[in-house]
Amino acid sequence: MTETEPGLSTGIARLWQTSPAAPTREVLSAERIVAAAVALADAEGIGTVSMARVAERLGAGTMSLYRHVANKDELLLRMHDSVWHASYDPSPVDLSAGWRPALEDWCRRQHETHVAHPWLESVRFVERAGTPSQMETVERGLEILAETPLSEADKVTALMLLNGYLMWTARYDEELRTAGAALGMRADEVTAQFGVLMSSLVADSRFPAMARAVAGGAFTPGTATVGEYDEGLAVLMDGIEARIARG
Repeated sequence: MTETEPGLSTGIARLWQTSPAAPTREVLSAERIVAAAVALADAEGIGTVSMARVAERLGAGTMSLYRHVANKDELLLRMHDSVWHASYDPSPVDLSAGWRPALEDWCRRQHETHVAHPWLESVRFVERAGTPSQMETVERGLEILAETPLSEADKVTALMLLNGYLMWTARYDEELRTAGAALGMRADEVTAQFGVLMSSLVADSRFPAMARAVAGGAFTPGTATVGEYDEGLAVLMDGIEARIARG
């Protein structure tokens, strides 16, 4: 794709026009700028990323960055695309053990990327849809489900459902971490405090179903599975498997 296509934002169009290149220390480039911005976001959070801070890390003038990246919105889009492209596995899909292990691996790679870069979900879905890395990710997911009896629409729905779960767990984990840091508590201590809160609230007879959930250990640290990545993924995979079994 060498020309801007109708309907593509300028940032996405520029991503499709640019071939990834290895950053160099000598020449300022979009790739070097993006790498510096990703490092800054990883170290200090997405809120610290600005053209000025990135320029400072590169030892360059702020205005010089604009020759390579139009604005901060494009920078964020390029950061998101760069990280996801780096995590993409270009090897042929391995379906020797069936679609489920392959799809679980597809999810695991994304989950690990979210953990390594918790700021990723700060780039809104509607802004990043259509980037090369997002197309790569969806393409691989569809390849995994290609030989199942699901309709094409159901395959996309299954991937969107899993993607939504991955985004939620990423947000859940990050909010636990940031809340714990603000309160001077570990993530498990924040979870325990939430369980205590739920126990006190369901004492009111208006919430009998919630009271049963609390009594059943749904919010008790050590027994609760709320927010546990593997447990939630298993529930979704079981649902997809049941849908496939229906033919």
